[in-house]
Amino acid sequence: MKNQLFYNCVAAKGQVPDNYQAAGGLSTQEAFAVYQRGYVARLTETLGDTYESVWSVLGDDLFFEVCREFIFLHSSLSYNLSDYSVKFIDFLISHPISQEFPFLADLAHLGWLHKKVFHAATEQALAGEELITLLGNDDKKLMLVSDFDVLKSDFCLFDIWKSLKNESVPPEKWQNPQCLAFYKLDQQVYVQQISIKEFEFFEHLRSGLDIIDACECLTSTEITSLFHFLKTSRCLKRYAVPFSDAPGRGY
Repeated sequence: MKNQLFYNCVAAKGQVPDNYQAAGGLSTQEAFAVYQRGYVARLTETLGDTYESVWSVLGDDLFFEVCREFIFLHSSLSYNLSDYSVKFIDFLISHPISQEFPFLADLAHLGWLHKKVFHAATEQALAGEELITLLGNDDKKLMLVSDFDVLKSDFCLFDIWKSLKNESVPPEKWQNPQCLAFYKLDQQVYVQQISIKEFEFFEHLRSGLDIIDACECLTSTEITSLFHFLKTSRCLKRYAVPFSDAPGRGY
């Protein structure tokens, strides 16, 4: 109970609790204010690291203000700060600032996926030759590796992100939909624009379809382009049978 009172005060959600004594010449209120500033500063730093592009759009003052609003509404309850920062995306969706910058939540989602893919474990992916060989077998069920993801946006998110990253002029026409793929090679994350059909292919694959069924709506030209990307990104692995579905021994 005492620890909860301490945390509530640090998170600016409660009064300064009794029975605490400050060190040095600080009053109890002044001592807790130090913790409060540190709490807000550390979480703001975490949000800034993940959502650097959002920070660039809003500027320092507005970004810090939005962060403070988020921090005071959402307590940090996990030892993993990444679990905390992912909630910022939904917060931006409903925040009034997104009326001025409609693409802001999607831009935050891009930042989150970039970080997620970077920190994901690198798995044994299929090389191009292995992928072609596997297609000749009966079992054509494949899975996406964990350090790969896709994103669909109603905006020219890739162009907006690149302009912010390069500090160049933002695109004049940014209200066209785009789909993006995120993959990691040699500990570097790559972001590449993909077609809506390629996005749907990855979603079909993620839902459990085999690779042939997932390609059903693609033309031969689109399949050629897709397989070139699959070989480049090395984003597929052999389907892992869940332990509960694996054949067991009879006793």
